[in-house]
Amino acid sequence: MKKTISLILIAAMTALTGLSAATNNKSKGKEKQKEVANFNGKIKYIGKVTRIPDRSKTAVKLNDFEGEFYEYYNDEFVKREENINNQLKVSNVTGIKSDIFFQTIESIVDKTMIYITATPDEQRQFQLTPRMMRANSKKITFASGKLVVLKRKCKKVVCNMVTEDNIHLQLVAWYDPNLKINGFCVPFFGKIDYLPLKYDFYNGEYVVTYTATEIKEMPVFSGTFDRPDATPITMTEYVMSQQQ
Repeated sequence: MKKTISLILIAAMTALTGLSAATNNKSKGKEKQKEVANFNGKIKYIGKVTRIPDRSKTAVKLNDFEGEFYEYYNDEFVKREENINNQLKVSNVTGIKSDIFFQTIESIVDKTMIYITATPDEQRQFQLTPRMMRANSKKITFASGKLVVLKRKCKKVVCNMVTEDNIHLQLVAWYDPNLKINGFCVPFFGKIDYLPLKYDFYNGEYVVTYTATEIKEMPVFSGTFDRPDATPITMTEYVMSQQQ
């Protein structure tokens, strides 16, 4: 159970949450770029370990992480829902324009639920949301290359960074310029509005690849992001309970 909870926390910290950057249009005549409306809807992703470098010391194997999840978006929030081994249903809600974060972990077997909230300080301490990610170096590069995902033409952006713990990280993302949410953040990138449809995350030990398999544009009403009618515990209390 503790290993499963550890994976949940990792998922919460690296949860996928959006991508953006201002790209300058330097074409002749400085043509005005087409205005793109904020995306509202849901995207289904499949994630799995796809590569382990030869010299990696990790004990992870290629089939150690494989799962699928949905992300729901509107102008204010993003919600990630994941079913883990048909035993747990995990949901994370993150504010796009605010420092809101809460998580629910529900047992599919016995219907019990843990409701966890996190203050901005806890988000920063546990690096739960993209805007709270710590880094002492960061280099973002918009690279050449194109990739088609779900019949959508995607562009490439790469982020290299070194954490305060001296861990080298790299995120390579392919984003659709027609899918964006103003003010959105992706882990380690910071504020980059466009949503990635495929990305590789190298954490210094192995590569996890996330790929969109379904996109549905639709109204996502505020009730989707409502807090549960339950008594919450703090993220600090939750982490301490798992360490005992």
